[in-house]
Amino acid sequence: MKCDLKRRLSDAFSEEGQEELAGCRGRWPHLRKYDEDACEGRQRAILLGASNSWFPIMLSVLSIPTTTDKLGQLVELNWVELEECQSAREVMLKRKLLKGLAGFNEDQIWEAVTRRKEDIGQEEDEFLDLREPEWVVFSNPDPSLNSRDFKLRVVDPPEAYRNALKKVVLAERLREVRALVGFTRIESPGDYTEIGDFPKDQRVALGRKALKWVPTSEIRGEGVFLQFSEGAIEAWVKKTRERENELFEAHRR
Repeated sequence: MKCDLKRRLSDAFSEEGQEELAGCRGRWPHLRKYDEDACEGRQRAILLGASNSWFPIMLSVLSIPTTTDKLGQLVELNWVELEECQSAREVMLKRKLLKGLAGFNEDQIWEAVTRRKEDIGQEEDEFLDLREPEWVVFSNPDPSLNSRDFKLRVVDPPEAYRNALKKVVLAERLREVRALVGFTRIESPGDYTEIGDFPKDQRVALGRKALKWVPTSEIRGEGVFLQFSEGAIEAWVKKTRERENELFEAHRR
C-alpha cells in the first residue's frame, strides 16, 4: 500500500527534519539482536560514500622471539599445538611431531610451556602496547634472538645521512600476524595512532558472544628499521618552528 506522499530528501539534513527522524532501536543487523538497554540516541542523516561505510579493526604484530633460550624459542614456534597440553604426558605424545623439540624430554618442555602460560596469564589489557616490544628489539638488535622467522643485521647508515640516522637495521626475515578483532563505521581506526586509542563505544564486536578465535592472516617478508638521531630531530623541529612563526607573522600582516 502506498501513501503517495513526497518530501524533499534535503529536509532530512535540516535541524527540523532531523528532529522528526526515528529514535535508535538498538539493532545490530550482523548479530541479529537488539540491545537490552534502551538507547536514547536518535537517527540522523549523513552523506556517505562506499569508502567510509565499514572499517576493520585489525591488530598487527611482528613475531619477535622473547627469549634467547633455545627451548623457549621452540615453544613459541610450536605454541599453537603446545597451548592445549595440560600435562607432561600430553607433551610427550606430541614431542616428536613438533619442530625441533625431539632433542628435549617432556619434563623440560612441560616446564617451558607452564612458564609461558603464566606469562600470558599476566596480560590482562584488551589492547596491549604492541609497538614498544618491537621498538626495544629493533633498537637494540641481539643476534642471539635471530631465528627462522626473525633475523636482524645492523649496517652503517648511508654517508649522506649519518648526521640524521643513528642506526640502520636490516630485517632480513620477518613474520607478521594480523587479526580481525572487530569493525566500525563512519570513523576509521586509521585516524588514531594506536588501536587502543579508538573509542570503545564505537567498536562493534564480530559475534554475539565472546569469541574463542578470530580471523587472522600471516605475512612473511623483510624490511628496514631506521632510528633517527634525537638531536637531529630537535634541530629540525626548532628550525621548522622558527619558519612557521615567520610565515604566520607574514600572514597576519
